[in-house]
Amino acid sequence: IMIFDQNLKNIYSNKAIDELMKKNKMSKEKLERLYEGCHFSIADLEVATSNLMSILSSSVFKIEGKFLDYKNRKVIFLEIGEKTKDEILLQTLKEEEEVYKRKMFKDSLTGLYNRNFYEEELRKIYSSATIQNKLISMILIDLDNLKNINDNYGHLTGDKVLKSVAGAIRKNVRKEDYEIRIGGDEFAVIVIDRIETVEKIAEKITENVKSIEIEGIKPSISIGISQQKYNTKKSIDELFIEADKALYKSKNEGKGTMNYF
Repeated sequence: IMIFDQNLKNIYSNKAIDELMKKNKMSKEKLERLYEGCHFSIADLEVATSNLMSILSSSVFKIEGKFLDYKNRKVIFLEIGEKTKDEILLQTLKEEEEVYKRKMFKDSLTGLYNRNFYEEELRKIYSSATIQNKLISMILIDLDNLKNINDNYGHLTGDKVLKSVAGAIRKNVRKEDYEIRIGGDEFAVIVIDRIETVEKIAEKITENVKSIEIEGIKPSISIGISQQKYNTKKSIDELFIEADKALYKSKNEGKGTMNYF
């Protein structure tokens, strides 16, 4: 147990803490510095405690930080304990599950989400957003002439172009959006926001792709956009079909264009 005063100085620590500090070659002064930016807000306390866990072995120790009144003053009360074997096992299983999900749901070439994510996770996210009556849009993106690139320059060059286009998509979406490689030369972006936001994202991706040049190849993309509006109950499959129709129109117009359903 450790207690910090309002000046973030350690005013109490028991013998177990002293032994822990010695074992991890960590001084109390260093520990105090971790908490020096913690101005008695829950958010700051969580960040400081997370930093401490990264220094100590988070797989072995559990740490709880909270604010208490101690001798008529507000203090940070920090409790550090060793995890039980069951807790360590549970954490290991959770970490292994996260690694499995990353492999299961990520496209190995581009690093974007893959079709597995679309089918298993995105459907749940979409259903939840629909229930909450949120605006949802799908941007369907097709890399133009990939077959010609592969035939004339080889599949390794085609892969480079695919990765570059995926990079342009990733660079221009927001953290709350979902970018997926559906398969082959086709990508999708799910945006839960107003259509104006969707347009900006699609335009930025298009402009970014125009700046790409690989081995003399200047790729272009065609885009189709559909939207789930307020008080409508389209399925994700219906949204995809609509975006695909808009994309088909873009391809027929000579590629490198954008259309809405």
